[in-house]
Amino acid sequence: GNDIKASLNIAMQTLDTKQLQATLQKATVEIYQIQDSAGYNVFHDLSCCIVRESKLIEYLSILEEEIQKRHPTDYKQVISSMLNKQTNTEKRSPLLLAVKHNRRNLVKEYIKLNADPNIKDQQLHGPVHICAILGLIPLITYFLKEVHLSASEPDINGRTPLHLAALEGQETIGGLLIAWTPQLDERDKEGYTPLHLAAYSNNYRIVRYLLMKGARREAVDSHGSTPLDIAKIRSAYDLIPILVKPFFLQKMNPCKSTLEPVKNSYTRFIIYIALFMFRYALIFLFLFPDYPLEFGICSLLLFCLTLFFFISVSKRDPGFIQPNPDMGFLDLYEKYLPEYVCPYCEVKRPKHARHCQHCNRCVRKFDHHCP
Repeated sequence: GNDIKASLNIAMQTLDTKQLQATLQKATVEIYQIQDSAGYNVFHDLSCCIVRESKLIEYLSILEEEIQKRHPTDYKQVISSMLNKQTNTEKRSPLLLAVKHNRRNLVKEYIKLNADPNIKDQQLHGPVHICAILGLIPLITYFLKEVHLSASEPDINGRTPLHLAALEGQETIGGLLIAWTPQLDERDKEGYTPLHLAAYSNNYRIVRYLLMKGARREAVDSHGSTPLDIAKIRSAYDLIPILVKPFFLQKMNPCKSTLEPVKNSYTRFIIYIALFMFRYALIFLFLFPDYPLEFGICSLLLFCLTLFFFISVSKRDPGFIQPNPDMGFLDLYEKYLPEYVCPYCEVKRPKHARHCQHCNRCVRKFDHHCP
């Protein structure tokens, strides 16, 4: 089988489709028996083949057709078995290798042919872990949104995909996983949270995303270190100020919001309006009697206008970006650059639009209420 496997590899690498078909047809052994000493079969080689992906899809079609000829009744089971075969040492399936080489269309074809997306390699890395390490945004979106894999499964070291993205400094993937991961303070086997690892890799944006979504600054690892301690050890001077827990007066600063989850409250809004009106009532009762009547009337009109515009502006749409019903989230990441896609709102946003933490929506232009 080794000679046949070598001939198949040469045919694929040299783009010789006819030779590939001829070699498969002349093979005297079953195709599922063609593998080397490391456990690589034809589909493993297909995943690692360095040619255009359109050519790989053509090769896959040829393989599928030949297997169907040889096994007309159970060809689907044969193909599925080959796609779920793991290599001897690293325990990688053809699907995991296709993910590693960022073969998007090939990955989707493998899934259609019943490749098991839950298979993990020797490090217990599944497709989502590999995508997080390598920053493969369209693929991780596909696995999380279409295949519905978990974003919280730990690997051999107890690290989730978010841990790995933080450690590798994958900012866009990190932001996406933060948006989709309910638990941000999961610990690995050494007690590190994603915030610890983001501080270790000196990644300001991931640290900022984590803090805005409520990651705990006080989390302590197995060595008794907080993310702030790690930032000091790593000389991450940009991170030290934001990892220090804000005190009360900082939280009250209206000019600069602290990096903490934003809590909106209609009760506070009503109390603010009530205090606003109460303040004016006191002014009207105790100060206006000492001023001319015209001054009081003008002041009252200004108060009414101020209150009217305040309420109307508060109720007005600040320019929320509306989702496109004809385009799914996966389509957005495949068509546009990641910085133009919001993982929270799942919309394509214009160049100057940003995600508002108060509204939890993307707005076309930040206004007075946005931090």
